[in-house]
Amino acid sequence: MNRQPPMYGAIDPAPQVVFSDERIVEFNNVTESVATNIDTINSGIKTLENASNVIGTSKDNRGLRNQIHVTQLSTNRIASVSTEQIKKLKLLVAKGDKSRKLQVDRLEESFKEAVKRYSDLQKKVANKQKSYLLVPETVEDGEVDENEDDEKQLQARKTRELAFEQEFIEERERRIKQIESDLLDINQITRELSSVVLSQRDAIDDIERNIDSTGVNVEYGAKEVASAARYQNRSRKKLVILVGIALVCAVVLIIILAVELKK
Repeated sequence: MNRQPPMYGAIDPAPQVVFSDERIVEFNNVTESVATNIDTINSGIKTLENASNVIGTSKDNRGLRNQIHVTQLSTNRIASVSTEQIKKLKLLVAKGDKSRKLQVDRLEESFKEAVKRYSDLQKKVANKQKSYLLVPETVEDGEVDENEDDEKQLQARKTRELAFEQEFIEERERRIKQIESDLLDINQITRELSSVVLSQRDAIDDIERNIDSTGVNVEYGAKEVASAARYQNRSRKKLVILVGIALVCAVVLIIILAVELKK
């Protein structure tokens, strides 16, 4: 006969929530994806750091600026996807065990730290790009027609210079808008991650309110039962007294009748 091992202490082990196989697979897949995305964000940080060191130097060119733009677009996308994945993980472990919740919390902290570093570096790179905006290529004089007089040549040159200045202004505005649009809204990410916590907290508050309400109702019901029991006991006592009085009256009446009959 197998004996159960003795249990020491008054505290029972906390019950573990059993995940279904699909939930385990989904949890593991999403967790691995978020971890990979964090590595990708860190890789994007290194790319921006290297680019920041080149901006404003002789090696700065349109190819570098395009690389910065593409890197930020892809990293922003990954950050957005990771935000949704972390929200999903929180929902998966909303009623899960503590080990998985701790795993998600650590993953979220690593993600927030990487995004914060990336966002700060983005602002630094954006400011440097604005300070060292690339300008269009220098306007060319073009071929000089010897048959044209100096006044016509001067007018044509002024026209080209005005066109160049207009192109420079438009290019500058376009570049600034692109630089600003590439910036990741870290506040939005923080709000989205916090929204899951708030929704879960509201659900917990609702449960606690229902438990409190149930407790009040049970207490009220217990009082009503006790009150009814006391009322019933009093009714029984009154009934017993009335029956006793009736019996006494009956005995007295019988005695009186018996005395009268003897006479």
